[in-house]
Amino acid sequence: MTKIKVCGITQENNARMAIDLGVHALGFVFYAKSKRAVSPEMLKWIKRLPSLTQTVALFVNPSKKLVDEILSALPINVIQFHGNESVDFCEQFTPRYIKAIPMQKLDLTGAKQYMKHHPNASAFLLDNYGVGEIGGSGTHFDWNQVPKNTGVPLIMAGGLNASNVGVVINQCQPYGVDVSSGVETNQPGIKSSEKIAAFVEAVKIADNN
Repeated sequence: MTKIKVCGITQENNARMAIDLGVHALGFVFYAKSKRAVSPEMLKWIKRLPSLTQTVALFVNPSKKLVDEILSALPINVIQFHGNESVDFCEQFTPRYIKAIPMQKLDLTGAKQYMKHHPNASAFLLDNYGVGEIGGSGTHFDWNQVPKNTGVPLIMAGGLNASNVGVVINQCQPYGVDVSSGVETNQPGIKSSEKIAAFVEAVKIADNN
């Protein structure tokens, strides 16, 4: 099954709801400029989540101090770097890391070069954003620019929802899909059980086709 990550989680009940509905990973945004930003104080409950749930900490051009503080305070499984962090910066931390690629500003060749600069990334998240910006805009990039046969896991993001996630799975066959605003209520950071359920079902249908 295509792995599903719901990003921009801010509340424990939303996290548990997503897990119960079949989501594999939860994303937490540690970027002050984001509408979905959280802090360790807001996430004391994260330690109570089921142990097999993957927790992902999202950063945008952070200081080493900030990353260290989050890793010390919370049980984080994977780091997601969403800015223009260097490979040396990304690789100095113990958890595996995902590197986001700004597909809106890159062509196919540029995306492949981006991957070559991070040979030890555990996955690449292809999103519709500019370097230094954050996702959650609800818009997607040109899926024809997704590299083929990269040999590394690719996670599709940017404007996904229950109505189009099946299309991107059939077209790009990614390792995973990442959704944020596409499963929210009208309030950023607050997720809808109905929208998450529909998203998960759409992924299952696409996987079975």
